Amino acid sequence: MNVECPLCDHQKSIDQYSIKSGGNQYFVKICALCLHHYTWFDFEIKQDLLYTDDVYNVIDNRNSIYSKIMNFEYGKVLKYLSRKQLKGLRLLDFGSGKGVFLNLAYQADFVVAGVETAEARADFAQKKYGLHVYRSEYRNGKIGDGSYDVITLFHVLEHLPKPKILLQNLIDHNLKTDGNLVIEIPNLSSWQSKIAGRQWMHLDIPRHLSHFTNKRMKQFCNELNLEITREEYFSLHLGVLGMSESILSIFGYKGKIIKDLKQYNKKVMVALAMVLPLAFIVELSASFFNRGGIMRIYCRRNK
Repeated sequence: MNVECPLCDHQKSIDQYSIKSGGNQYFVKICALCLHHYTWFDFEIKQDLLYTDDVYNVIDNRNSIYSKIMNFEYGKVLKYLSRKQLKGLRLLDFGSGKGVFLNLAYQADFVVAGVETAEARADFAQKKYGLHVYRSEYRNGKIGDGSYDVITLFHVLEHLPKPKILLQNLIDHNLKTDGNLVIEIPNLSSWQSKIAGRQWMHLDIPRHLSHFTNKRMKQFCNELNLEITREEYFSLHLGVLGMSESILSIFGYKGKIIKDLKQYNKKVMVALAMVLPLAFIVELSASFFNRGGIMRIYCRRNK
């Protein structure tokens, strides 16, 4: 059940719209107190079953074009983080998935650790990359030895029932003073969100419980005593893909583009090839106005 604001626990809200998924009806609401957007539902769901469909299937795509794009994009993140120190920085990737980013960090001479509760993904990271991944559900306290120079969370916060509490514990017990935090999440303020509305790819209800605007995200960082040092609003993979799906939705497409691509849906692949150049240009333009579909926020912990 999710009947109160995930950030401030306030129960009064403003209805925005409803969405049907899996035979159930969910509501996107705005908290009347802090103005955070979130998914509201008053029935119980088995959260682990939400991640068993084709979208979350573990596929070995290490040699694909998509993988090369991810490597390029996240390589730039690591280059920025290590600009003042070439090696030895301790990095914790919270919600490390298959270990793609964690492996890149290891290759870039970071001392790495990951947290991933999905067994299939943690197994992939361990067997394919030889990475050490903690699998226990985190509530509070140190992870390993704690005291990390960098903590990264790529598409994690939007899935959490209480993101503020978890992130505060993570910072207090694991991030060094003046340590860096990198958060990547969908941007509800984006052009692609406005184009697709309730069909937006990154709304992903009911898996996404929070829907951050860039304004609310900045307030959220301030509440956690974090200083924002850098903002990025362009993503070559999830951003351009999200814009592609939004454009296709104008012409009646109601599917899930990631799922269709994994299933090698030829019609969708042809349609994607046609709209991809336009999607790239529009998404790049949106990023200049902080309206890209994905926002990546770099923060520093204040003393």
